Amino acid sequence: MLTIGLAYFAGPPALRALDRRVFGCPQTTALTVLTSPSGLAPTIELVEGYERWTASRDGGCAAVDAYVYATPDIAATAAVSRSWATEENNIVNPARDVGPRPDVWFPDSDVEVQRLEERIRTREIVEDTTIAVSPVILAVRSDARKQLPEQVPPWPQIVEQADAAGLGVVRADPNISVLANVATAALYGPAGTGGRAVERVIGRSLDRDQYPLPADSPDVLCRYRQLEAPEAAVVMSERDMVRFNRGLALGGSCGAADRPHVGADQLVALYPQDLALAQQLVRFGWTPEGSRRAVAVRDLQRWLGDEPGRRALEDAGLRPVGAAVAPASFAAAGAQQDPARTPVQLAPAAVDATRNAFVQARRTSRVLVALDVSGSMKEPVPPTSATRLQAVAEGVGRAVVRARGDNEVGLWLFPADVSGRGTRRVVPVGPLDDGRRGAIVAELGRATPGGDTPLFDATAEGVLELGPSNDSTVTKLIVVTDGEDTTSTRAPDDLLTVAREGKVRVFVIAIGGTSCAARPLESLTADTGGACYAEIPSGVGPRVTQIIDD
Repeated sequence: MLTIGLAYFAGPPALRALDRRVFGCPQTTALTVLTSPSGLAPTIELVEGYERWTASRDGGCAAVDAYVYATPDIAATAAVSRSWATEENNIVNPARDVGPRPDVWFPDSDVEVQRLEERIRTREIVEDTTIAVSPVILAVRSDARKQLPEQVPPWPQIVEQADAAGLGVVRADPNISVLANVATAALYGPAGTGGRAVERVIGRSLDRDQYPLPADSPDVLCRYRQLEAPEAAVVMSERDMVRFNRGLALGGSCGAADRPHVGADQLVALYPQDLALAQQLVRFGWTPEGSRRAVAVRDLQRWLGDEPGRRALEDAGLRPVGAAVAPASFAAAGAQQDPARTPVQLAPAAVDATRNAFVQARRTSRVLVALDVSGSMKEPVPPTSATRLQAVAEGVGRAVVRARGDNEVGLWLFPADVSGRGTRRVVPVGPLDDGRRGAIVAELGRATPGGDTPLFDATAEGVLELGPSNDSTVTKLIVVTDGEDTTSTRAPDDLLTVAREGKVRVFVIAIGGTSCAARPLESLTADTGGACYAEIPSGVGPRVTQIIDD
């Protein structure tokens, strides 16, 4: 045993492997890795690559066993600000609400880290370093590239030209995507005056192919992948485009791997400006220095800076800091072999300014809330004695009071009466002034449950009432229900036809155990660029506010 042990330290890998076969692998170091939802798939690939590399050094025995999970950067930063500790009243519990305390964090950017008070940042974060970058690009289908100029103009002009060519442009929501926020600042131009023109182009393009609202970058690319003949140019990271072309997992709502995209189907990257997002690695002070976990984090960091790790970054679609290992692999995936890639300095104030500019420039919402008041809404909501209808009505009322005043909102109730059919058009859709807010709140307070559920009829009539979106307004139908259809005259297929042709985004908020997977809710929302949310009654109000204002 002593001889074999000495051979492990001094001998070749074959003897090391023999030692492991005879005596087994030593205990691995458990490592917790946090990342963002859009970065989950590439981060898993990187960490798994690191695990394989440690195994190759030690006779097939990996040194670490990593758990990788994702949460939005803003939620992670809030947990960091509390040292990942649970408050005495247990209302704030990061371990429950976010996940286990991480040893290392790969955020989308360092903008949320910069929001931390300096004393907290200094206390909790040992190091915040850039390991890779990803340029911000406009991606177009290979067979459409010739419709745009060979010499790529700045962002505002390339959007105009893509629109003139009939391609259009789509982009994620700058309020939830850091990449979209950076791109939006460039799209609006140095003076920030081009926002409305840009948002008109993007709005038309989003509506044409029913892209979801709101959406992160992977959700936009997911919808692009679902379309039979996608046309629009897409604002995205070079990382995501490379992953799309290689057929790698995208993250978001369609994270699974897909076939590689080649030939006319391949996306090609255009670089209107030298913009790149930094991929950060954050180490925390709560992982004790010198512990096995801290040593593993440092080893991972060193590996990402050496050739095997840099190659793994490139395989994941990222440009590593320092010399490229295989730049030709990017060219094969539709990107430039060696583009300019200066990381953007993301000050929180600049990010917030872009969000404010976007709110001013984007389309307003024309919203109809259709609320189920059938008999099942009498059910109580434990631990209180309030009924489902009372809890939901209170939440919808708060949402209407809080929503931005530049939107239009109306309220319908269904069924119209105890017969279980029809709708009551209690407040017509119109400007959300104080009078309309008061009228909606009053009608919600008077609503009483009874009758069956004409869900399909109410939804179809709401779509027909709202009509399609236009350059200045996006139309949205919010259906709040706790049950399945029981009394409609329309069949599911008829409802889907009306919804698809109506060009209205349908959002369903399902409570009381109603499943978003039930037919036809899943197709109804996905095919119209809306969404279905399963909520408890107290969660309806915040969701309604989000849908109205986004």
